[in-house]
Amino acid sequence: MVRLKRAWISTGLILIVVAFCFMIIITGIGNFQFEDFNDTVNYTFYDKDYDIRSDPSITYSSAKDTSDVHVIKADLLTAADDKTLIIDDRDAQQLMTNIKVLCLITTVTGSLETKVKAVNDTWARRCDRTLYIIGDPSSPTRLQGDILTLKVPNGRGHLTAKSSQALKFVHSRFLMDYDWFLKADDDTYIVMENLKFLLSHYSPNTPVYLGHLFKKYSKYGYMSGGAGYVLSRRALRKMVQHGYRSAGKCRNDGSDEDVDVAHCLQAVNVTVHNSIDRFGRESFHAFSGLAHVNGGLPYTVKSYDRHPTRTGVDCCSQLLISFHYASPEFLYLLEQLLYRTSIYGRKIPDKGFTKFFGIGTVPPLKDFK
Repeated sequence: MVRLKRAWISTGLILIVVAFCFMIIITGIGNFQFEDFNDTVNYTFYDKDYDIRSDPSITYSSAKDTSDVHVIKADLLTAADDKTLIIDDRDAQQLMTNIKVLCLITTVTGSLETKVKAVNDTWARRCDRTLYIIGDPSSPTRLQGDILTLKVPNGRGHLTAKSSQALKFVHSRFLMDYDWFLKADDDTYIVMENLKFLLSHYSPNTPVYLGHLFKKYSKYGYMSGGAGYVLSRRALRKMVQHGYRSAGKCRNDGSDEDVDVAHCLQAVNVTVHNSIDRFGRESFHAFSGLAHVNGGLPYTVKSYDRHPTRTGVDCCSQLLISFHYASPEFLYLLEQLLYRTSIYGRKIPDKGFTKFFGIGTVPPLKDFK
């Protein structure tokens, strides 16, 4: 009986020792790391020399010793359209909400699955409304979704008819719904946030005409059609009501659409406004990004540009707005580089773009004949 009691006591002591060792393991004493299923966050392990306390984006998630683990804060700022992109875009989103832009993009039926698809997948998503303008002389004018078909012939000889009828249609249907009206091609790329920042310095209730300014064919010149040009609500209203509706004042057809639009606007006293930055760099660009950056612009471009032609590092404003002659592949590349790529440690200081653009009207050419 005594031996049996001693056996029970020995067995009890062994069980106590085993239980104690097990408690040591599960309470984290020692080197063994046990997964805590009560935590709802994922840990990332860093080098021992990393000082977690110096990183403002990091917080501890439990009362345990977390000297070698951290988690990203739940309220870390991310892009409004993609929560995997760590960026503070609140200023951009406010601007996008406050300023309304309707985009008119000229194209042809054969480009709907190529150029138009790329435009629609990239920058046109940030327009407040997009209309793709197609000419079809056998069809009545009709709007189906975002496709506006106009009863005009196709071809470069009728580009003016395509744009003028599109502008008249938008004036009749959408004039009071939007502040600004952008006309661009299906091989143009637009950085909408930068455009809206420029537009924020102007009132849509004043006649404003913006884009890449050439110095030919009129005393003020004209905005390149391919770089994209922008009309304020008041400018579009004056153009249609006092221009197109007045016999002989504005051309309704022709091949030089951007020149004809400029003549019409000047006929109704819509003034040309500035879009270059305070360093003299262009924001709208009439040619491809490669040509502006690497060189290879047409040799005649210097005789057309109102402002000095620049290539290389000085080609383009930091607040770039447009490139032209962009292939679908280049559109997707620009989208990736501009919207899904950041450089660590490079930040825009508060009020860094105050008085960035030379806001105001552009004077007439002194030597125009």
